[in-house]
Amino acid sequence: MPYYLSLAFKNIFRQKKRSFTLGVNYFVVAILMLLLLSFSDGVKKNFSGNLISAAAGHLTLSGAVVTKGKTLIGVADYPTIVKVIEAEYPDATVLARYKLTSTVYYLGQSKSLSFQGIDTAKDTALKDQLSFVAGSWDDYVAQNNGVLISKDTADYLKLKLDDEVVISTRTRFGAFNTGTIRVKGIYESANYFVQGIVLCHFGFLQALDLNDKLSASSLFVYFKNTDGLEAKREHLLGALADAGYVTSKPASSSDAISVVAAATPQYKVEGADVNEYRLTIATVNEVIAILAQVLDAVNAAGGFLAGIMLFIIAISIFINMRMTINDRMQEIGTLRAIGTETKDIVLMLIFENVFLSLLFVLAGLATALLIIAFVSNVLSLPPAGILSLFLDQGHLVLIPTLGSLSLILAVAFVFTGLFSFFPARHGGKVRAAVALSKTY
Repeated sequence: MPYYLSLAFKNIFRQKKRSFTLGVNYFVVAILMLLLLSFSDGVKKNFSGNLISAAAGHLTLSGAVVTKGKTLIGVADYPTIVKVIEAEYPDATVLARYKLTSTVYYLGQSKSLSFQGIDTAKDTALKDQLSFVAGSWDDYVAQNNGVLISKDTADYLKLKLDDEVVISTRTRFGAFNTGTIRVKGIYESANYFVQGIVLCHFGFLQALDLNDKLSASSLFVYFKNTDGLEAKREHLLGALADAGYVTSKPASSSDAISVVAAATPQYKVEGADVNEYRLTIATVNEVIAILAQVLDAVNAAGGFLAGIMLFIIAISIFINMRMTINDRMQEIGTLRAIGTETKDIVLMLIFENVFLSLLFVLAGLATALLIIAFVSNVLSLPPAGILSLFLDQGHLVLIPTLGSLSLILAVAFVFTGLFSFFPARHGGKVRAAVALSKTY
């Protein structure tokens, strides 16, 4: 048997033109599939990484307080919740955020901005996401009403460092309140979830919203080890329920996004006369589920294109093998005459195509890896707008995994073997006398 496999390998390029034409198809399919799978894995990792570093935790909590049929959206008495979480997971980091949206008017320009208040003593991860054009993080920390704004916002509103702006916002009770912010830093960021936000102090936004010091918009929970995230969520749901909270999970990925995008706490009326503290806990996996659906659609489109190419390859395999068998009838007849079994001839013919496919697929994968290395490390794109969802420091994130490489090789092996079997079986069944009577 090893002799016939060796013979099959030597026969790969007996018909060089046919082999090369067929091999090019394998080469292109391998490149296409690895780039698609690497793009999908890269975007998921980059998206979740940027989201976690800026706008969500491994677990994100939002809440509401219901009193006599009126619901105040927001997390009340958040220090108690932090204590419960830290008691259950001592290695966890819990950060509180306060969010509100307000339109800013300045020098005849207006712009709706998202304000996000952080505890500057604990919540320092955002610092690494910012590249300062003017001012600094320390200047912002030192000024209670200091804010950091993006360069695009500063350019649009014609704001400069140390400019003061009076802002007005609709508070949690529906009344309006005003406050003065001072620009202490102008930044640029490659993180999509940071671009456009106005970074404020947690206490400043609480006071502006006329809220008490125990309230927050959301809590972000970070674990050193994210294995079993769903189980950790379930455990916290139970622990917080024991502490008197009405806990729940998002009903859908859209609800999970709403948890992360918790906005200004405000009253709304409920039909039932109930009194309770409510908490909803979303995992980061639920938040990126919609992205996963989009990427699945992209992969499906790419898979469809690859499927068309594989269909062309299947036809090419059939035609190529039938022509090869007709050209090699005397060789097949000689092998049959010296006692070679049908299965050995069939396997020899199949493995000629399998070796050919693996050779070109490996070449395609190697080329795709070179393309990925170039795109990921050399090609730089401006991290602006929606494009920055796919970028890390201006570079497109493509992550080729061992699983992706193995999958492509396995598909090539199985596909080629399957579509080579039927014409190979026809060649293997030809009787020696019939084969030797054929002439080239």
